[in-house]
Amino acid sequence: MEPSATTNACVVEVLHMASGGNDNDNQVLVEGNSRVKVVVLNRPQKYNALSYQMVLLLTKELKDFETKPGVNFVIVKAIGKTFCVGGDVVAFIRYLTIGDWTSGIQVYRRQLMLNYLIAKYNKPQVFLINGAIMGGGAGLSMNARYKIVTENTVLLYIYITSTEYIAHICYH
Repeated sequence: MEPSATTNACVVEVLHMASGGNDNDNQVLVEGNSRVKVVVLNRPQKYNALSYQMVLLLTKELKDFETKPGVNFVIVKAIGKTFCVGGDVVAFIRYLTIGDWTSGIQVYRRQLMLNYLIAKYNKPQVFLINGAIMGGGAGLSMNARYKIVTENTVLLYIYITSTEYIAHICYH
């Protein structure tokens, strides 16, 4: 069952506050002509960590492009030295510390739904991966039909360390 628009608005507000606010504007940019759309991750000061707002915007734009007959393919790229370091762990820790673990679950659920959308996408997508890519950023791009990586691309996985760190913060 999909959450209501009111539920989404409440979750977005909680996550906006948890992520420090004010950086939700223009986190995802759209460029291109009618045949080729370019989606740009635009949160370089946070290493393009996926906020809830970014996940919602990416989902909305990709669904919109998929239904438009004039759009032939989609390119996804990022601004900055990293493609995407994954989910916004800082925001996740912030709402864990205030006891709001359900918002974290909501973000993760939406991120997995976005990954599924990309995996089953009806049009070709090209992910241009430059710089560091971690966790959810790798999960986001590995489902794309085409991936182009540069000589600057570094794939990192730090799940065990991150889990231990989160457990340390939450239980000590």
